[in-house]
Amino acid sequence: MQTTVPEAGSWPPIPRPTRYSATIFDFGEWKSEVASRTNPDGTVSFITIVPGMIGLEFIVGSGEERTLIMRDAQHEYVFAES
Repeated sequence: MQTTVPEAGSWPPIPRPTRYSATIFDFGEWKSEVASRTNPDGTVSFITIVPGMIGLEFIVGSGEERTLIMRDAQHEYVFAES
């Protein structure tokens, strides 16, 4: 991830690498940085952390195909890599 850090007297600001990297999910219409966690059953989840979209959970699928699963009270949405 790069952060724009303006140097005194320089324009435009110069991109500088930071010490920390971020994982960002970009769905076109919206994007969010995500945090990851390992669930008690061994699966991995990514949780959105951007204001206004905090707390959406995407579970990494376990099949041969790379998928993300989002669940609500009645539905399961599976997103497959294309």
